[in-house]
Amino acid sequence: MPRDLERQRQAAEAKRLARQARRNQQSTSDVDDAFDGFEDSIGLFGDSKVAHGQAGKLIEYDGLKLHLANVDGGAVGLMAHFVWNSAFVLAEYIQRDEGSLVRGKRVLEFGAAAGLDGLLAVKKGAAFVTLSDYPDPKVISNLERNWCENILGPFLQASLGQPQQQQEPVLEEGFLEKMDHQRRIRSEQGCRSAVRGHAWGESVTPLLDCIAADRTTDGDVEDGQSTAASEDRNRYDLIMMADTLWVADGHRLLLESCKACLAPKSGSKIIVCCGLHTGLRVVQQFLDMARSSPFGYTVELKEIRQQPRWGETRTEEEQRADAAKLTEVELLSFDVEERNRTVLVYELLFTDK
Repeated sequence: MPRDLERQRQAAEAKRLARQARRNQQSTSDVDDAFDGFEDSIGLFGDSKVAHGQAGKLIEYDGLKLHLANVDGGAVGLMAHFVWNSAFVLAEYIQRDEGSLVRGKRVLEFGAAAGLDGLLAVKKGAAFVTLSDYPDPKVISNLERNWCENILGPFLQASLGQPQQQQEPVLEEGFLEKMDHQRRIRSEQGCRSAVRGHAWGESVTPLLDCIAADRTTDGDVEDGQSTAASEDRNRYDLIMMADTLWVADGHRLLLESCKACLAPKSGSKIIVCCGLHTGLRVVQQFLDMARSSPFGYTVELKEIRQQPRWGETRTEEEQRADAAKLTEVELLSFDVEERNRTVLVYELLFTDK
């Protein structure tokens, strides 16, 4: 490790230990100590919120109306009944420059939850978007509901020439279940989007079939076209994910799914937004694995974003300028409150090695 970086690391560690010592001095009982440890481990407490909404309720963003999954039991552990800060940061990236990040591209979202970023990508002109999450029935059913109400329903209404206020019959309960397979495929291609359940590391065929069926953008594969070109065409140009790294044991499986779905060509990329409440070491573990064989992605930190504190007096521009001065080493010294309001944005680029 370079000497300057090592000194920075030691200084950051000293700050972290000092903060930990202060917290220990403030503890008044064994119960308090246990709570502090729990607070440190998941970072869900404090003044800064890392997630928004409530299970079974509605949240709105830029014209999208999103139901949050009404989960219980094991599905709670999937954390799909919130919209996380990182999803809002990713949404800002999608909206920049009139949607240039996604416009005209085949996009796959892992860990879509309520579908904020994937649905926004459709509205910003992506060629095709597949929204995916763990194949839990309640999570996928809720994701399909949001897709139907925000994308598929309006598309079908327009194709039928019916006014918006007559949308209810199209979206009646069980509508998708009643739709035969061929009609669903045609509808998905028409509205340039689909929803699929996917467990990382499992077969990606259902995810790839969505765009393999799409003939609205590129046309059919011509005779004599190379196998490599065909593979590029039947995979995704962009993969997006927001707060998917907290399950450290799933990193390799997630990367395997990424590798199987991302087109092996120059310009293909993965955008990763993650709240620092995940833990910097967990994030770095994922990035180290992404750099290594057999994945071999080039990793670039695009931004360190910090949400405003309560009573913040700085302008948004001043806050971003201050956050831009931060380094990853300094993040090691952050306490719970600072971690809760920090989001990291990384870009993983395909490298042809």
